Amino acid sequence: IGGNITHGKQLVIDIDMVGEVKKENLCLRSQAKEKDFILVTGDLGSSTAGLNLFLKNIKGHNEVKNKHLEPKAKLHRVKPFLKYINAMIDVSDGLASEVKHICEQSNVGAIIFKDNIPISEETRRAAKAVNKDPLDYALYGGEDFELVFTVSEKNLSKVKGFLVGEITKRKGVYLYSRGKEKLISKN
Repeated sequence: IGGNITHGKQLVIDIDMVGEVKKENLCLRSQAKEKDFILVTGDLGSSTAGLNLFLKNIKGHNEVKNKHLEPKAKLHRVKPFLKYINAMIDVSDGLASEVKHICEQSNVGAIIFKDNIPISEETRRAAKAVNKDPLDYALYGGEDFELVFTVSEKNLSKVKGFLVGEITKRKGVYLYSRGKEKLISKN
């Protein structure tokens, strides 16, 4: 049972879809390999920024608010190069959480390069309006529906995305910035 229906006073209707996928298009979380690069399809943190603007009743920032109200799936951004992707997951709980899921399933670790995380200027302004750190939105927010995926060095030039990290043999997810690493998630 997901977090959306674990408790509450109101009636919840939850819908699940089940389908099939062609084997050549299947991208599991469990296929990341040491030295793979980690990429994302687009800006992170926008949806959480929009939610916080609504919660604080702050006017403006419509672009970010719309990303929260009307999320759009991003499969079209990776469909042309699915065959080069080793592991993939959608960013529904933040970059740190999703990379951790890939690492757990693939029995690897990861380094995320803080300065490479794509955060739009609008998301940065929205975070500032509520005195929050936009990096926290990107790492721990979620509901952006961007995709995070891994690809080998030999296939890196065949894919499109923002390079945000690397898969390592050492367990754990680390944030790298200015020559220092900080453990942000154990696995």
